[in-house]
Amino acid sequence: MEKKIVVQKNKVIEFSDERSKKLVENAIKKNEKFFGNLVCDFSVTFLKTRKEYDKVHGSPTKEWSVGGMYGTGKIYLFDEDVFDKVSCYPKESFYEILTHEIAHVFVQENFDWTLPAWLNEGIACAAAEQDKTTREPLFDLREAYTEEEWNKDYPYGTSGKYVRHLIDNYGKEKIIELMKSLIKDETKENFKIKFKKIYNIDLDNDFGNWMNKQKRKNNK
Repeated sequence: MEKKIVVQKNKVIEFSDERSKKLVENAIKKNEKFFGNLVCDFSVTFLKTRKEYDKVHGSPTKEWSVGGMYGTGKIYLFDEDVFDKVSCYPKESFYEILTHEIAHVFVQENFDWTLPAWLNEGIACAAAEQDKTTREPLFDLREAYTEEEWNKDYPYGTSGKYVRHLIDNYGKEKIIELMKSLIKDETKENFKIKFKKIYNIDLDNDFGNWMNKQKRKNNK
């Protein structure tokens, strides 16, 4: 039987079982802590097999692909009970990824932008605190601006860690202000201009300095 959770204005109004309801409620609370007083409507459908997910996705999926947002506010994700059986992730990763996908809904429903791709994914990683556990190699995010660029390497780790750097060093208010300033299909050049206006720093310089610090830290 398909398990589905329906949420309106951050409140669960329909649910299949108590365990899934509690997990979704906790993930919403974590996102509320990150995004402040923003609200959204969405649904989460929990899948049991890779075949079910491939049908939703429209093509065969890799073992690291465990879910995503398909359409407005519609999340499809492997159920916690089968998470480690149908993917390469441990069961313990389920809650982080659920929180990550809900973060995407918060962005989709409250802001009018999709680019840069690294910021979109970095925000979701930071909201779910995945940046604190990832050990992925560093990647130049300036080469992950569009969806096409992002899909070459999927640098989730670097995007989450750099967004965390921005939050820790310049405050969460600025990153919210940056998101509010962006428009749909923002060009890379305009993004850099808006970034500099809000942060009073050059994006290339800040990212380059941050990357150098990370490399020195990793080499110790």
